[in-house]
Amino acid sequence: MVVNANPIVSVANVTVCEGNAINLTATATGTATLSYAWAEPGTGGTLTITDNVSTIASAVLGDAGIYTVTVSDGNTPSCRATATATVVVNANPTLTSTITNGACPSTLPSVSLDLPAVAGYKYDIVVGATYPLVGMTAIAGGTVPTADPQVVTTFPTAPAVGGTTYTVRLLDVVTGCYVDETFNLNGQPVCTECPVIAALTDPADICQGSPIASLEATGLADMSDVVGAGNGIANVGITFVAFAGASAPADAYTGGTVLGTVPFASLTGTDPTQVATLTNVSNTLAAGTYQVCAILNSTTGFPALCRPQRCQTMVVNALPSITAFSDSPACVGEDITLTSSPSGGSGIYSTFAWTGPSGYTAAIEDPATIALANTAMAGTYNVTVTDSNGCTAAATTAVVVNTPPTITMGSNPTVCASSTTASILYTATTGSPTTYSIDYDDTAEAAGFVDVASTTLLLNPITLAVPANAAAGTYNASITVTNANGCTGRASFSVTITGLPIAAIAGVTSYCGVTASPSALTASGGGTYAWSTGATTAAITPA
Repeated sequence: MVVNANPIVSVANVTVCEGNAINLTATATGTATLSYAWAEPGTGGTLTITDNVSTIASAVLGDAGIYTVTVSDGNTPSCRATATATVVVNANPTLTSTITNGACPSTLPSVSLDLPAVAGYKYDIVVGATYPLVGMTAIAGGTVPTADPQVVTTFPTAPAVGGTTYTVRLLDVVTGCYVDETFNLNGQPVCTECPVIAALTDPADICQGSPIASLEATGLADMSDVVGAGNGIANVGITFVAFAGASAPADAYTGGTVLGTVPFASLTGTDPTQVATLTNVSNTLAAGTYQVCAILNSTTGFPALCRPQRCQTMVVNALPSITAFSDSPACVGEDITLTSSPSGGSGIYSTFAWTGPSGYTAAIEDPATIALANTAMAGTYNVTVTDSNGCTAAATTAVVVNTPPTITMGSNPTVCASSTTASILYTATTGSPTTYSIDYDDTAEAAGFVDVASTTLLLNPITLAVPANAAAGTYNASITVTNANGCTGRASFSVTITGLPIAAIAGVTSYCGVTASPSALTASGGGTYAWSTGATTAAITPA
């Protein structure tokens, strides 16, 4: 009797994802020709059997279970061996994709991924209708979701307005099973009406530093964010910008000096004839020619073609300058001359205007005269020049009017003939005189009196030189006093010279013999008398 050995058979366990093929391969050894018989679980699919290989092309969850293979050899009687394999079919994750196409006025394109859960999953989006063979794995690539649903707004390439096809794969990082879903997404369309700036009113030329009287953009249309009735993007106003030069800039949205802005809420009128106006606009522009442009106060969200601008030429005229002078200081009673020196600006000066204390005005360049000045006329004098462009400049000059000194003389002196000096007192002074001079009239000078040059006023009385041979008479003179400011005051006085008296005695001045008594003696020719006897009367009787 022959005892044949049983064949030996084995089959490996298989784990697949739902929809993938199940491939079971039996490995057997034995004598003679081996044959294979496969048995599937009651819920399994239909096996396709080819000898030792059993296949299900597309697994479903019900295909999971224990599969049995029985191997028989060709002996008689046939010897058999059995092996089993456990097949695990993992479910693919579920995914629902909801797209939001780009739309006006500001809806961005996106896809919402409804996931089984947040943890344990990754997703990846590619351009095209299929996911590439080399994609994310449980370890590398992909994006871990942070929410369920996960809203995606960033794509490998931006969706075209007409639509772009994408494939999203959701991977279960534990089982390695995945699901792919293809969707078409439209990008955000150009849904704007460009705002319109129809015109910019030509601004008037100005002087450097002067405010701009008015800036006005007119015919404004589609300035609101209302879709269909505006630009559909944003409420916009107008900004006024200045550019140096005689030609309008190609792009007034870059550079320049901002002069001011009218926000949307401050526009007047109704679409399409709204108006943006600024008045008394501060101006810090240097002198020169400028292009003043009206532009939108914001371009955020607008395409490049929606950048209207309107420009006009404005000249900022240079200011003239002027310097004022006076021949001050002056003394009361003197004339004061005011002069000015203009320069710059247009070089053509149309008007001058002087103002000053006590209501002083003059409308000439120079000399402007202040006649017979008094102390009330002292102070600051202003001159304003206007050039042919209407630009002005002003300057000031200070005028000082000093009070002259005075001197009050005492009694006029009287001296006798042959005297060489006389003295005269002054009783008062004002204005702090420091020097004096004396001027004699022609008659006095002819008699020998000599004028006195400037002399320090120290002593009182003042000693006067009298010519010794001057004839008796009254001689007139004036005294001039001067103070530290150079102002002078004058007073008059006179010097009287009286002739010497001629003494005479009347009466008997000689005797012969003896008489009863001497004759009376009478002196004449003087005002006072002094006799040798000591008597002081005009007449005496000798003892």
